[in-house]
Amino acid sequence: MSVTNIHNDKQLLQLVARGDGPAFAELMERYHAPAFRVVMKLLQDRWAAEDVVQDIFLKVWLSRETLPEVENFHGWLLTLATHKVYDQVRRYQRESAHLQRWQKELNITADTAMPAGRPVSDFEELVTQAMARLSPKQQRVFTYIKKEGYSRQETAAIMNISPETVKTHLEQAMRTIRAYCLSRMDTRMVTVLIALIVRERL
Repeated sequence: MSVTNIHNDKQLLQLVARGDGPAFAELMERYHAPAFRVVMKLLQDRWAAEDVVQDIFLKVWLSRETLPEVENFHGWLLTLATHKVYDQVRRYQRESAHLQRWQKELNITADTAMPAGRPVSDFEELVTQAMARLSPKQQRVFTYIKKEGYSRQETAAIMNISPETVKTHLEQAMRTIRAYCLSRMDTRMVTVLIALIVRERL
């Protein structure tokens, strides 16, 4: 029987829990739109909302074995979407606070700081330049772990590689970034760089 003919969510969730790809595609087809509407209403940004929804369904897939326990998938998914948005907003607020402290420590004045609404310091721009020198996999690992807050295990699942490979990519990425930034920064910026990228989330 085709998964498109399964009208009962419970049956569909049981198939997804067993790793059935077509069943998961059908689940996304059914619930992408309502999840997107909720996220879009909160974020008011189409591209950001789509990123969040994709991340939500990725988490659904990674935790698929628990899906048969969900009584009301529609309500459960929308709750997950709401929490994900709030987590993202809180992370943005923390990053903004960090950047303001970095600007103060680096004596970046209002004249040299980025305009309001774009909390990006010269330091962060330097790290971005350094990241451009990384391999694609190193860039992804660094972004997932250092910028988006994923653990080594979560990053490994997303990229379909082992946690040890993730660790290797991250270590190589940090060495490259350090070397690039150290050659272009004064002593105070070096201190901030080390505080930022040496702390492991592994």
